[in-house]
Amino acid sequence: MAFDDLKPQPPRARLNPERVEEFEAYAAIAFERSKSAAAACQTILDITFGDDYYQKLDLYLPDEAAIADNKGGFPVNLFCHGGG
Repeated sequence: MAFDDLKPQPPRARLNPERVEEFEAYAAIAFERSKSAAAACQTILDITFGDDYYQKLDLYLPDEAAIADNKGGFPVNLFCHGGG
């Protein structure tokens, strides 16, 4: 799911109020990197895995030439955000 489709929420900096700017900068970098990865990769976006609108996942896949060249497979990164 695209970051820009998520519900806007204020930073949760109650435990680290002096780091709010750092958190916001990190979020901006993550947003830009996800857009860059989606532009550079074959993607399947918004695969539903539950009843809630926000229960979706995205697949970022190598291009067909890379698949043909790499007979040993590819590493997989599965990131499951814990919520909050």
